[in-house]
Amino acid sequence: MADATSQTAHQLDPTPPSRPDRDDGHIKYVAHLPGAAEDALKAFIGRPFAGWQDRAEHRDGDPLALLVRFEAPSGESVEVELGSPNGGRAFFAGDHITLSYRSTAALPDPMANEGARALIEAVKQRVAAQDAQEQPVVALREAMQRWRTFSPVGDWMYRQSSPQEALIRLGFRCNQDCWFCWQGRDWPEPPAEYYFKWLDAFAAEGREQVTFSGGEPTLHKALPELVARAKALGMRSWLQTNAIQLSKPKILQRLVDAGVAGLFVSYHSHDPEVSDRMTRAPGTHGRTRAGVEASLAAGLHVQINCVVERENHDHLAAHAADLIERFVKPFPDNPLKLVAYSHPCEYYDEDVWARSVVSLEHVQPQLVAALKLLTEHGVTVEGIGTCGFPPCLLADEPQLLRWLVPEDQHAMDTAGRIYAEACDACAVKQRCMGLRKEYMDLMGDAGVRPFATEP
Repeated sequence: MADATSQTAHQLDPTPPSRPDRDDGHIKYVAHLPGAAEDALKAFIGRPFAGWQDRAEHRDGDPLALLVRFEAPSGESVEVELGSPNGGRAFFAGDHITLSYRSTAALPDPMANEGARALIEAVKQRVAAQDAQEQPVVALREAMQRWRTFSPVGDWMYRQSSPQEALIRLGFRCNQDCWFCWQGRDWPEPPAEYYFKWLDAFAAEGREQVTFSGGEPTLHKALPELVARAKALGMRSWLQTNAIQLSKPKILQRLVDAGVAGLFVSYHSHDPEVSDRMTRAPGTHGRTRAGVEASLAAGLHVQINCVVERENHDHLAAHAADLIERFVKPFPDNPLKLVAYSHPCEYYDEDVWARSVVSLEHVQPQLVAALKLLTEHGVTVEGIGTCGFPPCLLADEPQLLRWLVPEDQHAMDTAGRIYAEACDACAVKQRCMGLRKEYMDLMGDAGVRPFATEP
């Protein structure tokens, strides 16, 4: 993620797509911002000479720190800089913007070259005219700020889909700070109107279910309205949530009334201390538990997700037993439906990832014990999945196996998956998604047990 104070230059896209508002038929927001910034710059500075390129540089967070390169009629390139007034020397210093020119190897003194001097003077006149109006400077600053703000993210982070269902991520704000999360804590979100546009588009394509995620989706004020819109469009709504907000009766009831069908709840340990360490949000484990209980009592379909890493891998069986006692037995008419154990991708903090990864061979005994216990109590389990473990961890328990053909999965789920050399001899390689590359980089093929024959 770019540091706002770095000197790193980011090239604007000189060839924005022909349909800048759409991507594969979907309305997009982030991907059109470089083109919009390019258009804003051209509208601001005009085109006194053809063949010019431009790029924006991060400099002390100034959205107007722009370097523009022109090709002069004589063939030399001429570089000028725009910036906010800062009290320094400038070729032109207006009330809202400054203009300077740069020396280059080809033109050590651009003003000594007739063509370069004419270009610089033309640009100066244009910039002075724009500065006198102020609004053009505001428009340029806003376009550049939007582009820079969203440079760490892409539209795929906010929406993705499979043939049956869709996911819309309502930004990245969260009331926990899970160290195993892959998201940046200060990544931005698009205007809420885009969530509604994407939802309408998914419904028009025949998606039957939409999952609202985040960040933490229950913190977003548009969530109830989005759920209600999905219901009106004939779509089932699910939430990927930590359920903290759902422990509040009014919030839960509002979402139930809007039409939420089910929850996929992050619940990583039965031990409050372990859970609170993993989520870096002391006191929230009990609120998550209360949110799950309230949601089950309200009749919602609830599934649990447990991310498995060094902090909790050695008590998965106890975790499963706790789920049965808290979320299955007390709710005979609406028990917990499914539990998934997930193998995390690389964390946002790579150092924490390196300290937290545990070898698959150490995960295997507790994972098997947890899955078997839950199955015995009628709970559907997933230890293998797009976020799960390779099938060979369950080789001794064929009733727990699940096969996933990579070609049938979304590209987002297969990206970064690779196979160990040992996998070449596996009888079911074609029905396995492999291992995460970041795991292999740290652990090699530890825990891989190729199938000699197809079970």
